[in-house]
Amino acid sequence: MTSKEQTYRYFLVLDFEATCIEGKRIKPQEIIEFPTVIYDRTTQSIISEFHAYVKPTANPILTEFCISLTGIQQEWVDKSKSLREVLSEFHNFLKENNMLVKGALREDACLVTCGDFDTRLLHTQMRKQKLGKTPPYFKNHVNIKKIYHFATGRKAYGMANMLKECSLELKGRHHSGIDDSRNISQIVDYLLTKYPKYIWQPT
Repeated sequence: MTSKEQTYRYFLVLDFEATCIEGKRIKPQEIIEFPTVIYDRTTQSIISEFHAYVKPTANPILTEFCISLTGIQQEWVDKSKSLREVLSEFHNFLKENNMLVKGALREDACLVTCGDFDTRLLHTQMRKQKLGKTPPYFKNHVNIKKIYHFATGRKAYGMANMLKECSLELKGRHHSGIDDSRNISQIVDYLLTKYPKYIWQPT
């Protein structure tokens, strides 16, 4: 969709890391890193960050493959809080940054993910662990892969590929949730700058 005015000012970029095993999906899969960066379109910069590791309960011992892929160490998750506690901290983070109106994201803010995995995983884990209803700010998100495809006409094969196609540097460690969130914000910035008339909407 194109128009003269961009809908959103604030882009909350989220990229979870989860328990995993080589060659197949571990069951149940659980969030072990919970990062979000807030990108402000008016300043073209990240204005705030949230970052927490999460203690897994179903499979508390990380596989060697998971440690190698994400860089997350066993002792980090052992000392971490539960998903319920981290969700409460994240809610407070959103409030402190004036991102919420009556419990939902303000109208000029959106949640951005690289695919649909993150929000689907959160919803599934909350349901299985009986953590209550998924907060409203997780229910609608913008899949940057789709925005990239719609805006550029090129298929998005993943974060690293999009960075390369946009001539952007992959900074930090790939599959570090906080580094990936920062890198995805680079793609947000690129698309907003290169395609200013393309209006972002939940996908």
